[in-house]
Amino acid sequence: MIAAYLRVSTKDQNPDLQREEISSWAKANGIENVTWYEGRISGDKSSRPRLDALRKDIFAGKIKTVILWKLDRSARSKRDGETILADWCGRNVRVVSVTQQIDLSGVVGQIVASVLLGLGESELSNIRKKYAGHSLKEKVVTCSKEVG
Repeated sequence: MIAAYLRVSTKDQNPDLQREEISSWAKANGIENVTWYEGRISGDKSSRPRLDALRKDIFAGKIKTVILWKLDRSARSKRDGETILADWCGRNVRVVSVTQQIDLSGVVGQIVASVLLGLGESELSNIRKKYAGHSLKEKVVTCSKEVG
């Protein structure tokens, strides 16, 4: 069985772009039947219901290929992503990242995946800093208005 894992960070976000690009890739590669696992939860959470369901099916031997839109859909930390992908590859599951054009079935793909997961973790850190600073600025402005 071939699986596709989609993830967006919030319930307000829409995974349609991920679904469209994965569907196009699958069609171009002669893949017709895909089982979809869609999560609407931050990638920095270690337990995610749809990812957990996918992992359970992989461990049961039901899944032979996992298609991702980007590698950081599996995890936002380099360490978690490497653990997840090592588990899957260790079970001889083919992992493909559609937008990054990576197939993890080879050593080079696994090395590149490690670098891209590190970049994804860095991106999440930058997003958090941006919004943390933004919230702090709003608090300062609110406090100064109350004082003045």
